[in-house]
Amino acid sequence: MPARTDAMSIASRRLAFQLLAAGALLAALAAAFWGGFELGRQQTSALLEPRFSILAAEHDSALTALASLQDELAVQRRERVILERNVQIDREAARVLTGQLRQSQDAQLVLNREISYLRRLVQDGGRGGLRAHDLQLSVEAPNQRVQYRFTVSQLIPGASPARGHVSFTVEGRDADGTVSRLALHELPAADPETLSVELEHLQNLSGTFALPLDFEPSGIVILVEPEQADLIPTSEFFPWVLMTEGAARNAETGAVAPQDS
Repeated sequence: MPARTDAMSIASRRLAFQLLAAGALLAALAAAFWGGFELGRQQTSALLEPRFSILAAEHDSALTALASLQDELAVQRRERVILERNVQIDREAARVLTGQLRQSQDAQLVLNREISYLRRLVQDGGRGGLRAHDLQLSVEAPNQRVQYRFTVSQLIPGASPARGHVSFTVEGRDADGTVSRLALHELPAADPETLSVELEHLQNLSGTFALPLDFEPSGIVILVEPEQADLIPTSEFFPWVLMTEGAARNAETGAVAPQDS
């Protein structure tokens, strides 16, 4: 029995020694592996660190350039908004100036007509007269009838009451190009068919009419024929083109400047 026990003890010590040797070997291998890994990492870091530094510098430079571009874009956007606003202001100012110039020209035209007419009155012995002015045209929907409105007034203030007949004639061309003149009673759906005035200072006249098919109007002639011998007849021509193209201006001023007939 003692011999068997000694044998087992020797075997246990051998096994323990073998295990201890194996553990030491594994520890040595692990240390060698870790040392190799750490050495490789350090070498890799040493090789890549300059590249990382370059990339970091390039990244910072790119961010700086991007921020600069964003600032420039913001400045350009503000400048564009200011430029668009200035253009809009210039257009509005030009529109207002154009309207004022047109009104000034119309007023000058009316003044010239007044002076010319007063000269005619002096040449005719100082007699007065009735004048048609401020003609306005519009189209009634849905029947497309033309609605007109104008004013007849005395040119000499303080004159006695006057009566007279008003001739309203539309000038234009038929489909074949023939020049035609249609009196108010010859126009389709004319209401009223005749016009007359009885006034002391001024009187507004209005009505409606339709145009014949294939008739292209060019203007309107309004002839005022007073009944009194001390008043001379007057004729005014209103171009149709000005009335249609100046519709927006008519709405603001309420009139279309006539032209000498």
